[in-house]
Amino acid sequence: MFLSAPYEWEYLRAKWMEAYTKNRFAEENLTLRRSEYELELAFDLGYAMAEKSEAERQLMEARYKLIIFWAKLFNLAGKSPFTILEYN
Repeated sequence: MFLSAPYEWEYLRAKWMEAYTKNRFAEENLTLRRSEYELELAFDLGYAMAEKSEAERQLMEARYKLIIFWAKLFNLAGKSPFTILEYN
């Protein structure tokens, strides 16, 4: 055993260095993956918020056009176009 001690020491040291390197790589990889995931989530959230804003804009535009349409009809019928605002 005494004669093989330096070889055993080098073997164990190499195994420790390998495990240490794998651990550092795994930690950096995890950090990178987490950053990519958070960035992807941010883009997905931003896209969803943009879609929601666009849907709300279209809803408001459609409502506005309906109110204008009804106001024109009321005006055509000889009634005040502002009467439509009382119904909304």
